[in-house]
Amino acid sequence: MTANLDPRSLDGIRLATRQATYPNTEAEHEAVTAIDQQVEAMVRGHEDSLLTAANAVMSEGDGALQAADALRGELRELYTDLERTGAGAGPDLAKRYQSISGRLRNRIEQLRRVQRNAEFQANKIVDPYGSLDNIRRKYPQIVAGRRF
Repeated sequence: MTANLDPRSLDGIRLATRQATYPNTEAEHEAVTAIDQQVEAMVRGHEDSLLTAANAVMSEGDGALQAADALRGELRELYTDLERTGAGAGPDLAKRYQSISGRLRNRIEQLRRVQRNAEFQANKIVDPYGSLDNIRRKYPQIVAGRRF
């Protein structure tokens, strides 16, 4: 079986071990098992870091939603004050509206960022092996100086 795999890729590491010559079947089995376990440990570590990042994104999203909900409450209060004062509403209400509106726009943009980041994280979490493999091939300096 001849394959032209990047030696930094996880599949390349595993294939090289399988294609190497060994003095006997037991030595081959031990080498293949060891490399598979090391790759699995690397993927588990990567998966843990992905989950940590995803949890941070979720936490940021929760905070942004709570802040947006608080702004919704401020907007309700402003509306109530506007109904109460009617046509005699002064510049203070306009300033409050501008403040709330600006903070709401910022919060909406934050929620959009959180959504993009969540989608990015979700795509990596679906396939942690492929995600780690992609990082190893895309950023060889991460791999430099490591056994594999």
